Amino acid sequence: MFARRGDRRVGLELIGSPHLPKVRDGDQAPDPWGHLVPITKGQRTLGEPGAPQALGRARRRARGQAGPPPAPRAWSGAGAGQNGWVRILIFGTGVIGSVYGERLLAAGHDVVLLARSSRLRDLRESGLVLQDAQTGHRTAISVTVVAAPEPGDQFDLVVAPVRRDQLPDTLPLLTALSGGPDVLFFGNALGRVSELASALGGRAVFGFPAVGGVRDGATIRYVLIRQQRTMLGEASGAATPRLRQLQSVLSAAGFPTRMSADVPGWLTAHAAFVVPIAYALYRDDTDAAQLSKDSVTVRQMVRATRQAFHALRASWQSADPWQPPSAVPGATGGLRRALLAPSVGKSAR
Repeated sequence: MFARRGDRRVGLELIGSPHLPKVRDGDQAPDPWGHLVPITKGQRTLGEPGAPQALGRARRRARGQAGPPPAPRAWSGAGAGQNGWVRILIFGTGVIGSVYGERLLAAGHDVVLLARSSRLRDLRESGLVLQDAQTGHRTAISVTVVAAPEPGDQFDLVVAPVRRDQLPDTLPLLTALSGGPDVLFFGNALGRVSELASALGGRAVFGFPAVGGVRDGATIRYVLIRQQRTMLGEASGAATPRLRQLQSVLSAAGFPTRMSADVPGWLTAHAAFVVPIAYALYRDDTDAAQLSKDSVTVRQMVRATRQAFHALRASWQSADPWQPPSAVPGATGGLRRALLAPSVGKSAR
């Protein structure tokens, strides 16, 4: 949830991003005709849409790998492929799937995006277009996007950033995927953790992202939530080798992570924290700047958050109690500063 500035649009462009792969001597990139040509270490970006994927392929080719092998590599508990890269399907390309997908792609992984309807058309025509709402930094890259996985297409990991109400329709599609990949349910799956873990035969992993934003046409405008690390957890609460691998993959892509020993407890407490904020924003027409000046509503929001956590602490003892940023329940000043931080006009509903 953040504010939105004007509706300025620019054409497709590839701008130097700190998250794109660093260029090394001996790397290759596509020229305007799609041929791989040598590039030098001094080049900051590769200049053409599709360059990050081509760079990853060129590096794998140099290691003696022409591309992803047809069978899934031993990823769960044994290492993310021979050279540390993973084949990933992003099952949904809203704000969360787009931001995490771009950074995983930039980190050298083989990423395929699954999209439908207008989002599928936008990705095919314009590429993956992201804009950091706080810095204004903009990237646009071509990506591999599909409406559905090809029969027999196999992945090491599926990232499913779908809403809780979409899970019943999503589950049959995930269980039908070839090769039995691990599936990261990346959102609030509260009340369905055991069901999902059982349906996938232990292949389910759970998490919660640390990004928010809005979709504006073909552009995703986003903010990284610095105060919150990406949460990961097993239904059992165990810190498994698979979970540590996933933590390593996301951390290397630029997402600080933490493992939770109690996924349902974490998700419940997170809801208790964000629901008062959401209702406060609705009262001020989802305008964060306006809410920051509404001292009555801010105080009510803080009191509601405190009451929610008091109720949770009184009702059960979680193995991993989720703790909100210390400034939020304790003082309204910290909230005002957060609400007035650089952002992009009205908050996303």
